Amino acid sequence: MTQTSVDTPAKNTGQRPESVVTKWWFYLNDARNPRKLRRPENPFDSGDSAVLRRCKTLDEIVLNSQVFHTLRQNLVDTSWRCADILNLALVAGVLSHIRYDTKISLPQVLGNKTKSESASKDAIRLRFQRLIQHKTPEEVFRPMVRMLAYLEKEGVGVSSLAKDLYWWNDETRKNWAINFYENLSG
Repeated sequence: MTQTSVDTPAKNTGQRPESVVTKWWFYLNDARNPRKLRRPENPFDSGDSAVLRRCKTLDEIVLNSQVFHTLRQNLVDTSWRCADILNLALVAGVLSHIRYDTKISLPQVLGNKTKSESASKDAIRLRFQRLIQHKTPEEVFRPMVRMLAYLEKEGVGVSSLAKDLYWWNDETRKNWAINFYENLSG
């Protein structure tokens, strides 16, 4: 694999970081398609996406994933200058498991799913409650990936999830709880 860039950093000047991440995710996700169905300008291949999805820790993402470093380079001229590389690794690792961008926040999707599927309602609610207890990127990574497994055929808002994961803090966790329970009760 050669080092590629979705955009050169100069092209990202003035862009919102969420837009840069969403474009990166789009090409990464497109790389999962059969070669003849991929966009011709896509700089990634299926191996890039697979390497990222197989990473079990944030350190593995930083050490082994070239597409992570492509994302990092694309964000150089945005407000996400990678001051905390583990937060960015969390974003890349989690987004690699999303298949569809619905523009709907993860807590809202989970709350709505819990209303519609009584069999998994308690499991989703308990996993969500445990998930929002985690405070560090390392603690959040695996539970978040497991949570996305419930949404394999559905999607979530890539841009909003990227922003929330990058800025994961007490305020984000509170907002997620409010959003989840509002959608749980209707």
